[in-house]
Amino acid sequence: MSDSQPSIRLTGVKQNNLKNINVDFPIGKMTVVTGVSGSGKSSLAFDTLYAEGSRRYMESLSTYTRQFLEKMPRPLVDSIHNVPPAIALEQRNSINNNRTTVASMTEVYDYFRLLFAGLGRQSCSACGNPEVIFQSTESSVQRILALPEGSKIYLLASIPSLEEEVVESKKSKKKSKGKKSSLLGQELFRLGFQRLWYNGEIIDLSTAEGQIFSEVESAMLLIDRFVVNKSLKEDQSRIYDSLEQAFLNGEGKAQIRNTDGDLLLELGQGFSCTRCATLHSPPNPTLFSSNSPVGACEVCSGFGEVLELDEELIVPDQEKILRDGAVDPLSKPSYKDWEKEMLKALDRKGISTQLRYNQLNESQKKYLWNGEADFPGINGYFELLKPWKYKLHVRVFIRRYQSLRICSSCKGTRLSKIPLQFRIEEKNIGDVLELTINDALSWITSLYQKEKERKKVHEVLRQLKDRLEFLSRVGVGYITLNRKGNSLSGGEYQRISLASQLGSKLSNTLYILDEPSIGLHPSDTNRLIEVMHQLRDHGNTLVIVEHDSAIMKASDYLMEIGPQAGNHGGALVAFGNQKDFLSDKNSLTSKYLSGRWKIEIPKTRRKQTEAKIELKGCRTNNLKNVNLTIPLANLVAVSGVSGSGKSTLIHDTLYNTLAKLILREPIPSHEIGSYKSIKGWNKISNVLLLDQSPIGKSSRSNIATYMKIYDDIRKLMASQSASARKNLSASDFSFNVDGGRCPSCKGDGYIEVDMHFMADVRLVCDDCQGKRFKKHILDVRYQGKNIDDILHTTIDEAKILFSNYSNVVEKCHLLEEVGLGYLTLGQTVSSLSGGECQRLKIASTLDEQKNSKQGSTLYIFDEPTTGLHIHDIKKLIEIFHRLVNQGDTVLFIEHNIDLILQADWIIDMGPGGGSLGGQIVSEGPPEQVAKSKESQTALYLRELI
Repeated sequence: MSDSQPSIRLTGVKQNNLKNINVDFPIGKMTVVTGVSGSGKSSLAFDTLYAEGSRRYMESLSTYTRQFLEKMPRPLVDSIHNVPPAIALEQRNSINNNRTTVASMTEVYDYFRLLFAGLGRQSCSACGNPEVIFQSTESSVQRILALPEGSKIYLLASIPSLEEEVVESKKSKKKSKGKKSSLLGQELFRLGFQRLWYNGEIIDLSTAEGQIFSEVESAMLLIDRFVVNKSLKEDQSRIYDSLEQAFLNGEGKAQIRNTDGDLLLELGQGFSCTRCATLHSPPNPTLFSSNSPVGACEVCSGFGEVLELDEELIVPDQEKILRDGAVDPLSKPSYKDWEKEMLKALDRKGISTQLRYNQLNESQKKYLWNGEADFPGINGYFELLKPWKYKLHVRVFIRRYQSLRICSSCKGTRLSKIPLQFRIEEKNIGDVLELTINDALSWITSLYQKEKERKKVHEVLRQLKDRLEFLSRVGVGYITLNRKGNSLSGGEYQRISLASQLGSKLSNTLYILDEPSIGLHPSDTNRLIEVMHQLRDHGNTLVIVEHDSAIMKASDYLMEIGPQAGNHGGALVAFGNQKDFLSDKNSLTSKYLSGRWKIEIPKTRRKQTEAKIELKGCRTNNLKNVNLTIPLANLVAVSGVSGSGKSTLIHDTLYNTLAKLILREPIPSHEIGSYKSIKGWNKISNVLLLDQSPIGKSSRSNIATYMKIYDDIRKLMASQSASARKNLSASDFSFNVDGGRCPSCKGDGYIEVDMHFMADVRLVCDDCQGKRFKKHILDVRYQGKNIDDILHTTIDEAKILFSNYSNVVEKCHLLEEVGLGYLTLGQTVSSLSGGECQRLKIASTLDEQKNSKQGSTLYIFDEPTTGLHIHDIKKLIEIFHRLVNQGDTVLFIEHNIDLILQADWIIDMGPGGGSLGGQIVSEGPPEQVAKSKESQTALYLRELI
């Protein structure tokens, strides 16, 4: 790079495994950082570059914030120059709130609320009239004056409610309510009213007849009489004042009748119906918010789901006899008395307690659940527990038997009835949020053209159109707007965040992205590249950690960290523009990008046998009556564009069905995808799903504990002579229980500080300096290493350190095989990427299966190449082929063409995403699928075959 090119300059970077390197990132350009897994890419991009950018931003904040800066660990770097404000878009989904949806996290929801508040039309809840508008006294005057010339009209208002008269006692000075007059006419006349209208007749309240009038029904106050003529139109003050009085007494309503008593107009004040004058809630953005008590559904409080008792959880085995504990919660020791009551009640009702639950008819089940006067029923017993919900164990007990169901009141829209009455072109806001991003974009685009001349909604529509276009372009157009934010994959979350940043139109900003291509079909990658180029062209600098060849070829500069992982990595292997990088002989990546190296395609495929799993009639979400056939003892790939239905078919339908049939997991029926029939499932004895979901809920969960290596290490440390002198046991080396762990940080090694307005900050524990244990525990050593040193030992080093302990060596060898030898034993699982989590699950599964004598297993993987360099994918392919060769079946959902080409059988879904997908467009060996004209995957298969 020339010296004249402005750049972010880092010198002496030593963070984690980086070896004192000097690197430059050109400002205003797109630089891809690549290298094998564990080489130090994230250490450079996130732990150094972004961490320092964040520190410098925080220095500009309040004194309260700056007090933590000295405690926060600085990146191990000599100097960093020219760092712009930095934004990191990681692949880890950090959303925990169930209220957050795709629409709300992208601010699209806010614009939709403004749109419906400004453009929505409400139908009258009383008469169904589609025109409910804001009506003022002025507009009512104009409606009256629009009546035919010469019309003789009466202005009427309903009779106000007459409160009891308040009488003040002269002696006690106390006020009390006195009895009001029973004569309506006399009371109204006393209040100043002169005339009533009653069944077409006018009653003068000053007369004797009027004074004794007492008929409330059908009677109305006659406020004024008019003749619609030129003079009335010229001087509107009288009619204006009379209308104000009518609205005041008639609670915002008034009537116009002719002298024959015919109703001509119903007038309303405020947001009301033009036909019957019924008042309605006026539209405002808050009314359309599910996070506001004004607009949220009263039943589910704006969550869209409610917890309900689940029959399948309460009666998990419906073939069980009632007397033998078929009703699971009542069979627990604490509730045995209730079970006895239930059995006695059934006997009294004439229902045999020797019946199985599935032998009960509907009326018997209704009695068992709802009971009668002498028996509360299952529902009644849970109601009796509600007053005790302040106790944790009671809440846990109740929650065990509940499942989330769509709210029956709002049907999952999260809103109350009133905001759902407002419509734009026959769609309410709930209908719009049910649309996919692509469908919503089409709807908004058509609306934008129609409402272009309306200034009050033009800007709102333009903002909606732009933001939805950004979302569609990053490849998430198949996602519905009301989808929960915490259900998004890491790749989907990152791309949505990227689209949001593009919508904010920042400039002179440093964006650091972590594999944005995750979950994207090759056909969608080009659109993602366009978005990143647009972000760069706004004057921003992009640093992207990536392995996708298309994105690498579209970058301005390429940087490779390596040459290998862990201690064997951390060096700057190559850097330059496309031409310089591809010609670099030291770069492993350039050898694959240039085609000098490649993953070989198998010359022969495994033959199909009669053993297969057949799943027919799948219809959940966008699936269109799909019939799935999986040949067993094969390597099977499920491919297709994003949103084509792969996860719905494989996760929700196939896996959940097999998990319930084979593993006997208590999965409620509503969580299993709909299908007609399944055959061949009894030909396998086990099914395992290995996806990218986080593992280890505890912050103290690490590689050693997850692989059950730490148990052996604790026993080993407790057997040392120093431990015997101090009377230490294996539990003293645990950071999950009190004893040897640091009492300040409870074995975490850090203290978490709540920053209120920003993400929480983790500070190294002052007492143990991040070593997790007390000093006398750290004094115990094995081959010169204490427990903290051992936890900072890599898997590769641990294999040598514990060479005399075969159990530890075997597990370390498995971790090496899946390409995780560079990780340390004590690395927390929460810090692992999605791809590393998946490979750790593979290693753990292989460890569990090695001693198992079960039959064949179906392994289901979800994008196993996530986070893997193309050189690492070779290792993964070897593991897959090894599993299949030993008689198991490996099924994987994947977009990586190199891995798809290794499959014996491909199931390609599409042809598009969302409503355009949900079908199997082609299936068979890769060579056969490559010939398909409907398959988008076939285009990329043909390039390599």
